[in-house]
Amino acid sequence: MQTRITGLLILVFLLFFGSLGAEAQIKLPPIFNNKNESQGSQKESKYNARDSAELLIPAFTFKNINFVPYYYREKDLDQVRKYHKDGDIQNLYKSLSAYIEHFGIENFILDNDLLWLLARSADSLGKNDFAQQMYRLALRHHRKGQKIPSLIYERVMDIEKRKTQLTADAFFELIERWQLSDSLQPAKDSERNLGDSINSPYEDYGLTISFSDSLLLFTSKRPAYDTAANPHLKIKELKFNENIYIARKIGENKWSAAQPFEAINTSYNEGSPSLRKDGKMIAFARCHAPGGYGNCDIYITEWNDKKQKWDTPYNLGAGVNDYSWDSHPTFSITGDTLFFASDRKGGFGGTDIYYTEKNKQGRWSKARNIGPIINTQHNELSPFLHPSKGILYFSSDGHLVNFGSFDIFKSYCIDKGRWSEPKNLGPFVNTEGSEFYFTIDANHEYIFYARERIKSKEAERKTFENTDLYMFKLPIELQAETLVKLSGRVIEELTGEVFEGIVAVFDTESKMPIAPKHINADGTFEFELPPHREYLVIVSGENFFRIEELFYLGEEAAEIEIPVRKVERIRFESVEFERGKAQILPKMENDLHLVITFLQENENFDLLIEGHTDTSGNADANKNLSQDRADAIKTYILSYSDIAEARVKAIGKGSEEPIIAEEKSEEDRKLNRRVEFKIQRKEVIE
Repeated sequence: MQTRITGLLILVFLLFFGSLGAEAQIKLPPIFNNKNESQGSQKESKYNARDSAELLIPAFTFKNINFVPYYYREKDLDQVRKYHKDGDIQNLYKSLSAYIEHFGIENFILDNDLLWLLARSADSLGKNDFAQQMYRLALRHHRKGQKIPSLIYERVMDIEKRKTQLTADAFFELIERWQLSDSLQPAKDSERNLGDSINSPYEDYGLTISFSDSLLLFTSKRPAYDTAANPHLKIKELKFNENIYIARKIGENKWSAAQPFEAINTSYNEGSPSLRKDGKMIAFARCHAPGGYGNCDIYITEWNDKKQKWDTPYNLGAGVNDYSWDSHPTFSITGDTLFFASDRKGGFGGTDIYYTEKNKQGRWSKARNIGPIINTQHNELSPFLHPSKGILYFSSDGHLVNFGSFDIFKSYCIDKGRWSEPKNLGPFVNTEGSEFYFTIDANHEYIFYARERIKSKEAERKTFENTDLYMFKLPIELQAETLVKLSGRVIEELTGEVFEGIVAVFDTESKMPIAPKHINADGTFEFELPPHREYLVIVSGENFFRIEELFYLGEEAAEIEIPVRKVERIRFESVEFERGKAQILPKMENDLHLVITFLQENENFDLLIEGHTDTSGNADANKNLSQDRADAIKTYILSYSDIAEARVKAIGKGSEEPIIAEEKSEEDRKLNRRVEFKIQRKEVIE
């Protein structure tokens, strides 16, 4: 199984995940309706995905998927061509929408140009959200050789990237530049190795956890021989076999010694177990076994209450398994639907996610493709539906913006056969490597996964050895049952000008961060956050001073406006010296530290301090006084920071450059007595 995945995907990865545990279904999950507790009760969770701020509902249901391989109606296409030729955008939009609604899987391969045309039509009509959805869909199913309008591609990708959070490394670098206190700085390494009782010197991966979090089942590629009893055998002589192991939780983050799951294991390869919510059924993959349909098939074993043991596993048959690779099974909440990954023919491309449903007679239906919202022309693996939250997680290398080769995404079941737009879990979960083989605990607090251990850092390239199992605490926005939208806009406080920059949000109670995002081109930003919490919003950019603002988020969506001050040339009202003196006053310090912070965060900028006086008195004396004041500010800035002296220059201009040429009042003289801070890129300052 492991060899099959590596050969199929040709992966070189830092992290190595794959979906194994809990449950997903194509029917409306019971926690979204009013069925009784035995079907999955409301008591499991108050979460309602349809009320979530992050739920993006696709425009089409694509009901022909799995029933009509290729939809074609010449009459309808002629009408589309006519509207296109005549420039009748309104009717083109309507006719294309009606036609694309009937698409089969092959249409996404052969008629991808119609998706582009619909997206552009919607764009022309000002239907921005719908257009963006169609652009995303077209890009997910775009194939080499098909033309993409370059300007449209760049526009779509720019929008998608701005929605995407910064990478974890970039965020931690930002934190260091911000010099936040230790109490607010998040830990970079919050993962925990599951320990020697679970991990071995060999490959350990592919895990699932029981709904009570008391049992851990995982896959391990250990020698078929007892190495202690056969010490003369060399590594290359050992025969390795993939088997399923089981361990019990015996304390806080502690597990009993893992034992082979004898009821399942054979001389063939077994792995990727999924335990049904009630603990009485296990689905898993078995490879290269006699009587199988492909090189890996889905099997099931059931707990026999009378015999108090697991029954002999059985193959789910030709309706579910195919003459290909079928693995990574996961149960629905009610246990009557099973999702899995397959590279069979007839899909959207690469590896797709499929599902099968169990009828009243106990038979599993013919497998169906989950559809074009989840699957892409590339690879989707590791479906996992949380047994209480009703969220479908999966791994993909085919969605628009990934942090690594394979990232973990999540989606919500809207109704039968319809899924919300997938959302990347972000840089605190996804890395530059590949994330699959994962499961999440019942409280939705920890993600468990497999990662390769670093063997050596001596060479330019890190070298790795066998995978171990780890646990990692999920970011707070991924733990939350309900999310509320917080949106805002960053503007210059006087002119209304907008800026590019970074917005980061911290939960002030837990000190946990929400992954930061880029400010949009129009100055806006948007987050989905757990409600009833106080947040620290930090806004930083190259053209304005960093702003920190506390904000309480209740149950309703909120909008905030954050006024900022440009840094190119600014005068602080607080920086006003006593007449004839050049001593720094306490009232100046807050604004001077704004300048210090900006220079520390933006090493490609330098500072020019210009001192000015009014025209009264001796001109030479005024120039000397203005130089002393500029020097005093420079000394203060350098003494309270590690900024290189070469980056700060001080010039006294005296009364040479007055704002008011003819001073007629004390107010005029006060305007001319000033200190200006000129912050510009290094190559600009002379």
